[in-house]
Amino acid sequence: GAEDFKAALHELIREVIAKHERILFNGNGYSEEWVEEATKVRGLLNLKTTPDAMPHLLDKKNVDMLTAHKVFSETELQSRCEIMLENYCKTVVIEARTMVDMAYRLLAPAAEKYAADLASRAVLKRSAVSSAPCLFEDHLVRMLSAATDEIYMAVLDLEKKLASADCGTWAERSVSLKDEVIPAMETLRKHCDEAERITAKEYWPVPSYGELLFGTK
Repeated sequence: GAEDFKAALHELIREVIAKHERILFNGNGYSEEWVEEATKVRGLLNLKTTPDAMPHLLDKKNVDMLTAHKVFSETELQSRCEIMLENYCKTVVIEARTMVDMAYRLLAPAAEKYAADLASRAVLKRSAVSSAPCLFEDHLVRMLSAATDEIYMAVLDLEKKLASADCGTWAERSVSLKDEVIPAMETLRKHCDEAERITAKEYWPVPSYGELLFGTK
């Protein structure tokens, strides 16, 4: 009903910004400075994972708000929280077991085969020329042997932590998976990456990121 709509709109925008400026943020939402301001100055939560975030769905203020507006009942909220945590747990377990399977059946054997072939080549070279140093072969065999040992130990650790996480409520399992299993997966990934780095391309059984992103086959 304003006589000058644009002028009234601009005035309204000025009023809203002045009134709510304290909660507006126009900076880099991914910076450490924003995390510091959000958590310590504004008192916001910084929930980085599903196990950290989902239980807050059942915080009293959230339950009161959602039930008051008849969005969900409290029973529905409890069910949704349980289902989300169950899905998280099952997804992480599937990924972890897939890692174990790949490490045992694909990646460690590939590195071992390359190491064995290198060792055989060194033996052949020395049988032809006894003084042949074979520095390349010797060095890589040692590195590959160490890498496969690290993969093996990381797999054993991951399997142990998977077994330990397979008990309790879904909330309890999700915390165990987040705190124990996922770090063990990251460790296994690191050792597999190192083995990939020093294994000849033709021996490695899975595509590299470069092949996935830029390959034309």
